[in-house]
Amino acid sequence: MADGPEPHPTISRLQEIAGSVSSFVAPITLISGILFYFGYVYTTTQYGYFGLDVDTIGLGTQEFIMRSPGPLLTPLLAAGLIAVVIGLAHAAVRRRIEVASAEAPWRLRRFRRLALGCTAAGWVGLGVGAAMLFGYAVVGPLVPLYDLVAPSVLAVSAATAIYAARLDRLLGRSRSRIVNVARYAVLTISLLWATSTLAQYTGRFAAMTLGQLRDRPSVVLDTKERLFLPTTTVQEVPLPTDKDQSFHFRYWNLRLLIQGKDKMFLVPSPWRRGDPTLVVPMNDQVRVQFQR
Repeated sequence: MADGPEPHPTISRLQEIAGSVSSFVAPITLISGILFYFGYVYTTTQYGYFGLDVDTIGLGTQEFIMRSPGPLLTPLLAAGLIAVVIGLAHAAVRRRIEVASAEAPWRLRRFRRLALGCTAAGWVGLGVGAAMLFGYAVVGPLVPLYDLVAPSVLAVSAATAIYAARLDRLLGRSRSRIVNVARYAVLTISLLWATSTLAQYTGRFAAMTLGQLRDRPSVVLDTKERLFLPTTTVQEVPLPTDKDQSFHFRYWNLRLLIQGKDKMFLVPSPWRRGDPTLVVPMNDQVRVQFQR
């Protein structure tokens, strides 16, 4: 039976390009989603420190992605260094196992003991991590850094168990693939949890640094009506009454916290916990002057 007509070379080329593009776009989409998530967590914690809901600012996806390097830089550098150390150590262990298998098989006993010890340590650590996970609601709020220690214990334990399975394969022993997949799932989820917690800590530290307002521009705000701000830090000055003057009050000691799409968010300077965040629309109802 004769085969059908071969596709046109142009169509084949377009199919190849489409396949290449799809294989490239999928990882980019995943990476963008991860960057957006951590940028969102970081920004939410940072401005939540000032009592501000980040969704009211009106930041877009690009802004959140651009804010993600702050919380991700340290974990990525640490993960890279740890991966290099583990890779070098594993290469050395693999070479010794290969030499021992060829020359003196009895020397494999110590590597079997190493695999057994890693397996035991992994399972014990996973048990401790599971106990910490189930006790998170009760003990977590009382223990400092509990929300960082719990996922770290789970991640290290899962990684240890995974390495034990890798040693078993080098020694000619096989383990259940389903169990190994579950370990990888625990490792991935724990790393995401730990990194998310680090993003929160980084955002809180950035907010405490930003709360000093040293690098934020000073703002002089003119309004048509009195604001009745619940703070004595902001100075209010009535403007001279004039028929050509539509603004009647001037406010000093304000700093620009962040600017959204169509509004600005101002805070008193110096800022103290509990001070209000003033939302100022960018329209003809206010007049704003920026000072350094």
